[in-house]
Amino acid sequence: MYCSRLFIMPHLVPSSSYTFTIMKHGINLLHIESRLSRQNKTDHEFYVECDNSMGSLPDAIKQLREESKYIHILSRAHKTLDESVPWFPRKMRDLDQFANRVLSYGSELDADHPGFRDVLYRKRRKEFADIAHQYRHNQPIPHVTYTEQEILTWATVFRELTQLYPAHACKEFNNVFPLLIDNCGYNETNIPQLEDVSQFLQDCSGFRLRPVAGLLSSRDFLAGLAFRVFHSTQYIRHHSVPMYTPEPDVCHELLGHVPLFADPDFAEFSQEIGMASLGAPDEYITRLATLYWFTVEFGLCMESDERKAYGAGLLSSFGELQYCVSDKPSIMPFDPFRASIQPYPITSYQPTYFLAESFKDAKEKLREIFFIGWCPPEDDLTSTMPVQETLNFTIFIKNFIEFPEFGVKHKNMVDNLQQCTFDPKNDTDCPIFTIDYIMKEAEKNITELNLMLRYGGVVRIKLDWDCNLDRNIKRCKPEYSFARLDVPFHEKPFSRGFNFRHASYWKRNKKHFRTLTKAFGLRFIITISGKAGKFDFITLTLNIGSLVGLFGLGTIVCDILLLHLSKRARIYRNHVFEIVHLRTRASSTPRVPRISVQQHFDKHSLSHLNI
Repeated sequence: MYCSRLFIMPHLVPSSSYTFTIMKHGINLLHIESRLSRQNKTDHEFYVECDNSMGSLPDAIKQLREESKYIHILSRAHKTLDESVPWFPRKMRDLDQFANRVLSYGSELDADHPGFRDVLYRKRRKEFADIAHQYRHNQPIPHVTYTEQEILTWATVFRELTQLYPAHACKEFNNVFPLLIDNCGYNETNIPQLEDVSQFLQDCSGFRLRPVAGLLSSRDFLAGLAFRVFHSTQYIRHHSVPMYTPEPDVCHELLGHVPLFADPDFAEFSQEIGMASLGAPDEYITRLATLYWFTVEFGLCMESDERKAYGAGLLSSFGELQYCVSDKPSIMPFDPFRASIQPYPITSYQPTYFLAESFKDAKEKLREIFFIGWCPPEDDLTSTMPVQETLNFTIFIKNFIEFPEFGVKHKNMVDNLQQCTFDPKNDTDCPIFTIDYIMKEAEKNITELNLMLRYGGVVRIKLDWDCNLDRNIKRCKPEYSFARLDVPFHEKPFSRGFNFRHASYWKRNKKHFRTLTKAFGLRFIITISGKAGKFDFITLTLNIGSLVGLFGLGTIVCDILLLHLSKRARIYRNHVFEIVHLRTRASSTPRVPRISVQQHFDKHSLSHLNI
């Protein structure tokens, strides 16, 4: 059994040598590392990977529990000592724990791989593997500069496949593919970047991409789908055989998978397969992986009486895309029970395909196996609208405000609350509201309102205070307004409304059980804003002075416009200024200095100036 464990040792035992003593129970240690504990800087955390195929893991765990403050076990056999439910990620960040545990390929290639003897290609594969190994949740996917040879390989695959899509791909695929060309740089001369494609998917369906070095185990890969995370490679197939690859590459991911992951229905279809895998026994994981193979990878559906492909393995293979719609393979009606146990080859064309009546038919039949099987999926269609029964409930909003500058405190209470219910005409001061009134004020569209009562929603209740403190403080009342904060259902096709999940755990007959509940409801967010004012003589004086100054400034501005900026400035200037001639005694010849004197004239003297 391969497993990992994290445990915290007290500060009295900082040395890893003591840890090795604990682990000496015939267990093969594969990796061990230590660091200061995040919980207590005086303690140390140890991360250990081991192989227990020959040793006594229970004895080692027992000793660790006695000596350590905390221990957490991640078992690759997926059964811990105390739990009968296999470990699975609880949140998206947990995917970091297994994303680098590839089973095959990555930077290591099999002897029959087309690039096995190409030293440069193997070196390039290692570069891509290093990017995936260093990636962590919520980081932007690093940009990759592809070589000219890699782009030529992509161009060959892109050119050949895009000629077949209009005739052989399902309509959901063909609807999205032009959007990828417009928004993500899909063309012959460019290999799209995973980060750009991931952002596009998040906007369309909530799916996102995560770089991976090679093939993951079925359990780990399906667990990512449960969080709408698709582990995608970045390397490309060997250039010597552009139309063949023994393992998924960037052509397979971007051309085969991405277009349909952008479709909300297909995204939900894929997520449900992933959710069914969380905590499932190994035998169910095998069946789920086989179902994934015959649907998401090699699925067929009928469309206008024609056979169309929706599986990524078909849509990324030039030869098999034509082969699957021919008369050569065996075609069987889609039956999830039968498909889950159907043998299949990996390196050759499929001898058998499962044909669904439609894509919706495949989705509904797949849900049947979950309802009858080990993990029923969520069924939003059967919601009983429980919020409808609470519309006559009331909400009491009690609010206190303070204006520190004026030393005033106030509240939105009324003298008698017993007979009080808010009414926009008769009782606007009452702080008690019915949910029915709030919902109708927040959402006027009846269709959207009914959907909110079924799937939940988020409503903002705003209290706006505007107080004149020169009047009686009791006359200061808030104004209430209501608005919807969540996105309307017709604009958001996935993750609609407001809901949250909570789990209850119990143990019976030494087995652990869990009930996961998805609760729908209304969330009210209350925001408060306010302003207040009071008469102040000094402020009034300053305002009057400013106003008088503005009037004086107006005269100056008018003079500048008329005497300097106007086209008729010379005419205006001649009427405003007068030239006075002065004669001196020393000379008989008059000496005429130019002295400008501003005249004062009434409003009638400018009537002929055509102002």
